[in-house]
Amino acid sequence: MKATKAKEKEMKDEKEALRKVG
Repeated sequence: MKATKAKEKEMKDEKEALRKVG
């Protein structure tokens, strides 16, 4: 599903952002 893919990408981007900050 498109909505699920978008949400997955959002979570992945968030995790990567947190990793960069940390």
